[in-house]
Amino acid sequence: MEEILSKIKSRYECMTIDARGSVGGIAILWNPTEITVDYWIGMKRILMGQFHVIGNKEWFLISAVYDPHILVEKENFLQRIKTLSQLHEEKLWLLVGDFNLITTLEEEKGGLRREEPEMEKFKDIQEELQLVDIPTINGKYTWNNRRGGNKQIASRLGRFLATENFISKDVYYKATILPCLGSDH
Repeated sequence: MEEILSKIKSRYECMTIDARGSVGGIAILWNPTEITVDYWIGMKRILMGQFHVIGNKEWFLISAVYDPHILVEKENFLQRIKTLSQLHEEKLWLLVGDFNLITTLEEEKGGLRREEPEMEKFKDIQEELQLVDIPTINGKYTWNNRRGGNKQIASRLGRFLATENFISKDVYYKATILPCLGSDH
C-alpha cells in the first residue's frame, strides 16, 4: 500500500487489511481534507468505516470486500453482508470490491460459462438489501486472466453497490476501473 500511495500526488490516508495466503488485501483510501473518518473496523474479507464529507452533516458507510472464490464459503460471506446491513439499517452505504460473483452470463466472456446457484443468491441479496449496482464508466469487466486471444477470460467480479437511500441523495459519484498495479483486478 505504501508503494501505491507514493505514486499518488495527493496526500491520502488509508485503512487496510493485509493479504493472507490466496486472499488479497483490502484498502480504502480517502483525502483527509475532504473526508473525516469516525471509525473503521476490519473483519475477515471486509473492511468497513463510517465517513463524513466535510461540510455535510450526514455520515455514510463504506465497505470494501474480498468475497471468497471457494463456492462453499460464498453463502457465509453473503450472510455476513446481510447481517451488516441489518446492523446499519438506516445508514447510507457504499459497498465495493471483489465479490467473485456475477449475476448474469453476460458479465463474463470466454472460458466455461454456466449458471451457478450463487448467481441467484447474489441477485436476491442485492434486491433484499435494496442495493443498486453502479455501472463503471470505462468498461464492463473488472477482472481478466491476462491472456490473449481465445484464451482470454474476463468477468465483472468487482462491483460498486450502494443503498437506494445513498443513490437518492444529491451526491456526485462515479465508478471507474483503475489500471492494474500488479493484480489481476
